[in-house]
Order: sequence, then C-alpha cells, then structure tokens
Amino acid sequence: MTESKQHLSRKRRTELVAVGAFIVVNLLAPVVVGEMYPFTISPMFCDQPKQYCTYQLFDQDGKELDLEAFGLHLVYDGNPPGLGMGIEAAPQLHGFGEVPELDEVVAHVRKIADEDGKSFRLIRVCQSVVGCNGTCPEAKVREAIIEPTANQQPTE
Repeated sequence: MTESKQHLSRKRRTELVAVGAFIVVNLLAPVVVGEMYPFTISPMFCDQPKQYCTYQLFDQDGKELDLEAFGLHLVYDGNPPGLGMGIEAAPQLHGFGEVPELDEVVAHVRKIADEDGKSFRLIRVCQSVVGCNGTCPEAKVREAIIEPTANQQPTE
C-alpha cells in the first residue's frame, strides 16, 4: 500500500468510528441518561388535552398573588406526566388538561391560606378555562371571592 492509500484508509476508519459512536450515543443516551437534549424518549404533546385552565389571584388591594404559593401555577412542558426534563415541578391543584370546579379551587386556596397562616381580608380567584367542551372553541372566566374564616383574623 502506498502512503496516500494508508492515509485514506486511516481517515475512513476514523470517520466510521465517529459515525458509529454517534449512533451508539443516539441509541443509549435516552435510556441511560433519561432526558438530554436532543435525545428524548418522550412522545411530546401526545396527551392532547381538550381543556386547560389558568388562574389569577388578587388580594384585597388588587395586588396579584403568587400562584405557585397556592399550588395554582400551570406546569406543562409537552411531556406526559413522569417524563420530561428531570425537573420536578412544585405540587399543584390539578394536572394539565384537568379543570376543577370553582368550589374545589376556592376550598384549596382557603386551605393553603389557613395552613400557611396567611391572614387576609379577601382573595379574589379568577379561573380562565380554555378549550373544547362540546362546542369549539370555548373560553370562560369564573370568579370567586374568598373571605376569611371565623378562626382567622383579617389584616387591615
């Protein structure tokens, strides 16, 4: 073999090793590491929810309250529950695609406020529901006012 053929053969071998390594990484990374861009085992957006809801909470002065503190934040990254970026979201009242009744939301917010010792004159809850429920598209806003319970002293 001439020197140029040996060089070409060595270069081709290196290319084949690089291609083989790339294929092995593509096959093993999702299994070994879990989720690591651009390798994924998740069938993204496979759940196709029909409805979802978002919230806004306001105190007596109209100041917006932190949704995560009340477990009403929306967590959805397109992956089915249990699969995703390896980041566990803070607990919330419901999963994406679930729309709880407003009474359930009010009871949840009151419970969190009572447990955390948050004293308030009132909390206004706005629940925006978006999606299809028979007729498409549908968007509605439900509101409720939560007043302190008898065992709670409102702040002035």
